[in-house]
Amino acid sequence: MLFVVWFITTLFIVPISQAGLEIASGNVPQCLDLFRTIPTSANFRSFERSLESASWYATAIRPWMQTFWFMTLRNPGEKAIAGADGWLFYKPDVRYLVEGDEDRRDATEKPLTVITAFRDELAGRGIHLLVVPMPGKPSIYADKLTGRAKADGAFRSRTLDMIAQLRAHGVETFDLFTPFQELRLRQPSEGLPQPYLRRDTHWSGTTCSFAAGLIASKLRDLQWDPPATKEYDERPVTVKRRGDLIRMIGGSQLDYFYPVEDVACLQVAERITGKLYKDDPLSPVLVLGDSK
Repeated sequence: MLFVVWFITTLFIVPISQAGLEIASGNVPQCLDLFRTIPTSANFRSFERSLESASWYATAIRPWMQTFWFMTLRNPGEKAIAGADGWLFYKPDVRYLVEGDEDRRDATEKPLTVITAFRDELAGRGIHLLVVPMPGKPSIYADKLTGRAKADGAFRSRTLDMIAQLRAHGVETFDLFTPFQELRLRQPSEGLPQPYLRRDTHWSGTTCSFAAGLIASKLRDLQWDPPATKEYDERPVTVKRRGDLIRMIGGSQLDYFYPVEDVACLQVAERITGKLYKDDPLSPVLVLGDSK
C-alpha cells in the first residue's frame, strides 16, 4: 500500500508543482491549453512539445541528470549512442544501418518511386537530376560502434542497394561511400583529417571539399557543368565547433568535459576581388539537400 501511495504521489507531483510555479509567476497553467484546442493528433503533439519546453523540471533538472547518466553509465540519452574512443553517433543513423530486411525493402522501394517520378518530371522541363546519397557516420565508422565490425568497410550500408536500384532505373547517381571509406583508411598513414568529426554528425571541413571535388568531376563527365565565369582560390582557415551530438545529449555541464574542437576548413574566395564565395541566384546548377 505504501508503495502504491508513493507511486501515485510521484506521478502527480510534477504536473501539480509545475502548475503551482506557473500560477505563482502570474501565468495561467499551461496544462489548461489541452482543453482549448480541438483534440487532434497534431494539436496533441504541439501541446506535448510546448509543455516540455516550458517545464521547470526539464530545463532545471534534466540537464544535470543527463550529465550524471552520461558520466557514470555512458548513457547519452534518446538521440545519441556512445561508441569507442570517445566517438558519439546519432541514434537514427545507427538504426537505419541495422534495421531488418522488411525495413530495408520499404526504405528502398518508397524513395525509389518518388525519385524516379521526380526525375521524369524534371526531364519533362529539360532539367537533369543527379542524386548523391550521403554516407552516414556509422557507415564509415562502424568499427567505432562495435568490435565485430572492421575499419575496412566490411559492414555494408544498404544505401548502396538504393544506388544500384537508381542506376537500374536510369537515374544518374554517384557513390560517395567507396571514396569516403578509402579516405578513412588513408587518413592515419597520410595525416589527413578524419572524414567525420568525433562528436558530431557532420563531415570535417576538408571532407566537404573532397566531396565537392568528386561531385564536380562527375558533372564534368556528364557534360552538365556550366562554363566557368570566375576563378577562385582556397584559403586554409581553422574554426571552432562544439559537436552537435553533445548538444543533443542535453547536459550543458558536458561542455567542461568536451571542449570545442579545432576544425580545418577551406575558405573559397574570388581570385581577382578576394571576395568570399556567394551562391549565384542565376546559376544553372541547383544543389538541394535533405536529411530525410
